[in-house]
This record gives sequence, structure tokens and C-alpha cells, in this order.
Amino acid sequence: LYPRGSDDEPLDSYFQKMALIEGKEVRGLETMEEQMALLLHGSEEAQARELVALMREGKEKLRIDVDALTKMYTEGDLEGVAAVEEREYTEAARLELLEGRNEKWLGKMVEMMKEKRCLVVVGAMNMTGNKGLLRALRAKGYIVKAVNE
Repeated sequence: LYPRGSDDEPLDSYFQKMALIEGKEVRGLETMEEQMALLLHGSEEAQARELVALMREGKEKLRIDVDALTKMYTEGDLEGVAAVEEREYTEAARLELLEGRNEKWLGKMVEMMKEKRCLVVVGAMNMTGNKGLLRALRAKGYIVKAVNE
């Protein structure tokens, strides 16, 4: 997702840059190696097929999808975000890319929040659904609020 007025800087990069400018500590919930291992799974043939399919869909379709998802997110339409997740992810991908990561991240988030107040930035789809981070944090007694400004 992209902040208003930005055509090419994702929100996570934006917040990381702003934190560093303000001298705040920045931590990751996973390493780049862990993230790449998730994204580049399967055989080279399977990766090539996914890349070709992505290229066929074209940059414009991706922009439309990202714009629609960004609009839902900024309007607080988490049900809409969850519907996109349901439509775009297979069950296996949802288990690996969302639910598995959420489970790992939740423990790290709780430990960080015990130390001090935190701003945690994750993908919109990691927040929604029965196994989403919002529900998991609330189940642990945390108060979760949207930040709209």
C-alpha cells in the first residue's frame, strides 16, 4: 500500500524512513532472507510460471488492484481487504504467507510491546480474518486502534 501522494513508495518503507529520520528504533518481524524464502518457494519452473503470469496480467492490473486495496485500507474497510485475501490467495498460500507469518510475528510483537510502546507496520491482509493479527492481539487483551492521520 502507498501513502497519499506517493506513486512508488510502499507504506512500510515510508514509515521506516520516517522513523529513522526521527531517530527511532526500527526492527523487523522477519529477515529479508525469511521473506525471500517465502516468496521464492517452489521449483524454478514454478517461479518462472508465476512470473510470466504476473507479466501477462500487466502493471496496470497490479496498479488497479493496489489502488483498490489502498482505498479499502484507508477507508477502514477491513472486510473488503479480507474479501481480496479470500479471492487472491489459495488455501496453501494463505496458510504460508499469512497465517504462518502472523503466528510467528505475534510472539515477536508481544515481546517488543512488553519493552515499550510500538508502531507495528504489516501488510493489510495480515491484519484481517480469523487468524489475522488484529483478532490475535485483541484475544491477548491488547487494545487495537486504527490510526487515520
